[in-house]
Amino acid sequence: MSRILTLAVNALPLSPDDKLLLLEHLENRDDFMNLEGLSYSGGILRNHKKIWKQSEQNGEKLKKMKVEWIGPGEEGFPGALREISAPPLLLYYKGILSNRISLSIVGTRQSSEDSLQAAFRLGLEASMYGLCTVSGLASGIDGAVHRGSLAAQKPTLSVLGCGVDQIYPRNHSFMAQMILEYGGAIISEFPVGTPPFARNFPQRNRLISGLSRGTVVVEAPLSSGALITASWALDQGRDVYVWGSEEKNPSGRGCEKLKNEGAPVIRSLSDILEDWGLSEKKTDSVLQETTLGFESPDELVRTMNAELSGSMIRYHDRGYWQ
Repeated sequence: MSRILTLAVNALPLSPDDKLLLLEHLENRDDFMNLEGLSYSGGILRNHKKIWKQSEQNGEKLKKMKVEWIGPGEEGFPGALREISAPPLLLYYKGILSNRISLSIVGTRQSSEDSLQAAFRLGLEASMYGLCTVSGLASGIDGAVHRGSLAAQKPTLSVLGCGVDQIYPRNHSFMAQMILEYGGAIISEFPVGTPPFARNFPQRNRLISGLSRGTVVVEAPLSSGALITASWALDQGRDVYVWGSEEKNPSGRGCEKLKNEGAPVIRSLSDILEDWGLSEKKTDSVLQETTLGFESPDELVRTMNAELSGSMIRYHDRGYWQ
């Protein structure tokens, strides 16, 4: 399939279902041009040459920005997203997409220190086990999850509610660079240049859950977007778990709601692995392996935070320099 074809079909004034149907049947530029005059619910398709030319220009622009794009019919498209009811017609991404078993870990931006530590450790242990973590690059829980995977020097996927050229929040730009360095990816279905509009995030959340076999909600108030992610996960037939915090505060009422609705409570990655029927032997010495060279897990967390804030620079095998 022509790479430009995916961009061109996505630019047509058709319904998502019609676009997906076309992507299954079209193979090249000539096939696209033969759609001229095709009738649809909004009228007659016109201006195919103009749409194709604009798509070629957009493709060149994306290449210069080092942004890749992929549609559901192309090799390398995440298999998990093909299974959901409303797969994205086009994914824009930087980095390397993963088709490994993935675990989404989400929660509120205004999180407690205990929840941040829990999210960090879940991200760390999941990555060391061999799972690919997925979250949204936001402040709070999302950032802690990505930090955990980066501490393990393993890939993590970040799904944005804006274009992949619009890192949000901006203070996570360095984190985004590290995600790419460690073989992960920054992903969005929104075209480059799209700002982080609030209306984009519920749509973004369906991809976070859709990419994964299960979703863990670490801490969430009743109005949290993490509950939207959990709702998407249930609709998609994915597993939903709640972190077993002992704290009782307003920022955790969303988790209490999920518990009352029957979501399993977990207190470690092992609980998820057991539920999935996976071996736990790889998790026995996760922290020992990962904190090698650091006096404690706390020192590892402090170092990662310093690096991600830009106050400490890592020189690969040569250690850290301030």
